[in-house]
Amino acid sequence: MMRRVIGWSVVFVVLATVPAMAAFTANLGPAHSNLGGFGGGSFGVHLAGNVPSYLKFGPSAGENWGSGKSDIPWGRTFCVEGVVFSTNTNYNATVDGSILYGNNPPNTAQVLTLTPDTRRVFANYVLGNFGVIGPGDTDKNRAMQAYFWDQQQVRSDGLYTAGMWYNALTLSQKNYYDNTLVAASITGKEGLIRVLNLWQGTPYVGTDKQSHLVMIPAPAAALLGLIGLGLAGRVKRWLD
Repeated sequence: MMRRVIGWSVVFVVLATVPAMAAFTANLGPAHSNLGGFGGGSFGVHLAGNVPSYLKFGPSAGENWGSGKSDIPWGRTFCVEGVVFSTNTNYNATVDGSILYGNNPPNTAQVLTLTPDTRRVFANYVLGNFGVIGPGDTDKNRAMQAYFWDQQQVRSDGLYTAGMWYNALTLSQKNYYDNTLVAASITGKEGLIRVLNLWQGTPYVGTDKQSHLVMIPAPAAALLGLIGLGLAGRVKRWLD
């Protein structure tokens, strides 16, 4: 029994200290919000390589872009970091608990931990409570991107100021922000929202390209998935 307890303790320590599960790539479609001239989602998501099969995004709009990439079956996402990246480009991807290196360049007010309201709104989106937000849904795209950027205090050309992105919306977009996003109910899935971090190469500050939102499964299933990515053999030895 002692070996069993020690074994699982080591697993949880490893999972708590290793920031990423990697070995797959992400290629995102065109920006569709063009909020304040800075682009933004919803972005179609195309994943390849050793992809964890349980990652979930917002409902697909059936969009195709460059080289035959498509948001089917993966879906759509929104960014939560003020770093410019190139769409229709393959990046190394990791799934992490927070926005990594989102305060680069320095002197930004970027909030690196996902706020409860970021988690609440994206959980509703993944569950289909906002429907499909496709390329032509300008008001919804702009309002939701503004919501996430306000929540995470993403900067534009200078330091973030309260309501910066809300104030960049039209009246109809503000209505969607207030009456749909702010008013959305708690789903119970908020704890499953994570960050899809994109990297130009090996994950470290100099290669950080963007951070987007993703949902993982229930914690127990996520643990099994992580174990399956490389810890299974070690765990088996601990439990024998």
